[in-house]
Amino acid sequence: IVFSLLITRPGDEAEELARRPGALVSGLACVLPVAAVLLYAVSRTGDLPPGTDEAPALPLATLGRILFTTYAPAVLAVGVLLTAVMIGAALFARGAHASSVHRDASCVTDPTKNPPTSNES
Repeated sequence: IVFSLLITRPGDEAEELARRPGALVSGLACVLPVAAVLLYAVSRTGDLPPGTDEAPALPLATLGRILFTTYAPAVLAVGVLLTAVMIGAALFARGAHASSVHRDASCVTDPTKNPPTSNES
């Protein structure tokens, strides 16, 4: 949902550029601890005891057969859900864009009307 909103929302570039340094700091504050834990976990997995075999590989054909037989309803539900999210985000972005256009159009004068003279204003 967040991804679809990010790619479809209309926005002001100046606002985005002004928020970028703060977003970078908060993003790094979240990513660095997670990266440290992942690096630590990966460095510890290299020390497997002797005689341990590697995990069995799942052939791609077997994975496809399992996904589209046993888990077919779940795969279809995820596909329908993602499609609905993208349609909703597009409609949401279109509605936000239409309301901003309507709001901005109120300051534009009607070219068919004569401008007010100095006596009328």
